[in-house]
Amino acid sequence: MAAPIDLSVAYADPISSQVPTDDRALDSSKSFEAAEKSRVRQLERAAERERQKVTRSTKSTPSLQSSEDLSGDLSIKTSIRLTTTHGPFAWLRRLPAVLRSQAGDAMKGPARELVLAMCKDSLPKLMTDPDKALLWMERIANCLTWHQLEGPSVPTAPLSSGASLEERLAWRRVEEWDEAFRSLHALLRQGLVSTYAIVSERFAVIVLGQGSGPWISTRSSETQRPTYAAPCAVLCPSVDELRRMLQENHVSFEVAEITRQEDPAPPSELTSEESRQTLQQQEEGGKTQLAVPFAAEPPASSMEQIRSDLRELRRIGEKVVTPDEQGRITPLSSALWFEGAWRVHGLLDVLRQHFLAAPLPGAPPSAVRLPRLVAPTTFCHASVKCAEVLKTQTFKASGPSGMPGDKMQHLAELSGNFFPGQVRRLLELLRVLLPSFECNLVTEQRHCVGINAFTQLGMHHVEVVKCESAEVGLGGTLGWKWEFKLGA
Repeated sequence: MAAPIDLSVAYADPISSQVPTDDRALDSSKSFEAAEKSRVRQLERAAERERQKVTRSTKSTPSLQSSEDLSGDLSIKTSIRLTTTHGPFAWLRRLPAVLRSQAGDAMKGPARELVLAMCKDSLPKLMTDPDKALLWMERIANCLTWHQLEGPSVPTAPLSSGASLEERLAWRRVEEWDEAFRSLHALLRQGLVSTYAIVSERFAVIVLGQGSGPWISTRSSETQRPTYAAPCAVLCPSVDELRRMLQENHVSFEVAEITRQEDPAPPSELTSEESRQTLQQQEEGGKTQLAVPFAAEPPASSMEQIRSDLRELRRIGEKVVTPDEQGRITPLSSALWFEGAWRVHGLLDVLRQHFLAAPLPGAPPSAVRLPRLVAPTTFCHASVKCAEVLKTQTFKASGPSGMPGDKMQHLAELSGNFFPGQVRRLLELLRVLLPSFECNLVTEQRHCVGINAFTQLGMHHVEVVKCESAEVGLGGTLGWKWEFKLGA
């Protein structure tokens, strides 16, 4: 009788190939124990593949080091709170009207004497050079003033020859708003306005030109600085109807990237014990899952194609939610990015027609009131506004254990509209008076969530800035140390 032929087939199974098959008497507990060890090794190999990926998740918190990084925060601040131990802020309440009106040519004669008298009483440190003191005061005033035009209501009845005086005045206010809207873009192209904002009930548009920036672009990872010939604009937040209107009118825009956060415990840092615990949790749902091989990750090129398809779906207005967004993906910003003169001009042209209730394909219902126009410099039909000094106070700083200390703390709270460039210049100018200070910034969340998705700040914005003089370096130059606290 012939000997039996071994017909067993060697399957390339990642688990069974590592479980000893020659020991037929191996009990079930040892089988599961061997399978568990195999699973741990698979998890470790998967973690190694994760480490070898070309594209890695970016840091959730950006690093800011100088006042120039403040330009990466595109949001308009509505409140500024200054604190220091080096002198009171009472002089903010005594800024002469000639400074608040930004009348640079009026800094002569009686106006000059008035400003110098104020400096002599409140800021004697500046009187060593009166000309520089005047220039410093004028620049401070420029940081605390802005120009704006409130949007009027659009009349429901069209203008006719038999219209009443009230109806004609209402339409005249709409015409003035239209002239102001068009003048802002003309001034931006000429380099006379660095930035301006269009603030409506549902969204806000920040237009950036020559003098804005710089910041680090999240798309190119390069320093970006708009010019009068190549402006940029960001619209935030956006809704489906608004995106559809822009697309149907052939206005191209960019949407925020799908950015991955740092995991609290990334796969590359999983220990064998943690992997074993994960395995035990999976066993509770069914031990048969232990024999299933670990699914391989899709190749990087395939994942990039999937992300590209998701971005395209979002760009055309589709609501896309992936499983990763429930935990490992940051909340996406609905902000839209427009780069280049052609795209910015198309955006402003479509918005102008939409605001003025002109017929547009796919346009949502227009608001009853036109949006507010705001700029740091003057424009057609605008009125000048000055920051309101809500409070100036001097008190003893808190010491250890919450007890009053020996140093006096000086505080000032300001309310208004402060553009990124104004905030940066204000803090840089305060270094002339104050060796150290702290600044708390507040934004209007309704129009600013995700507005920095295209800069190095991502889904963050600057909340607190601390500035302190450092040691004198080579050549007698004084260094400054900047610290930033970011909010989500």
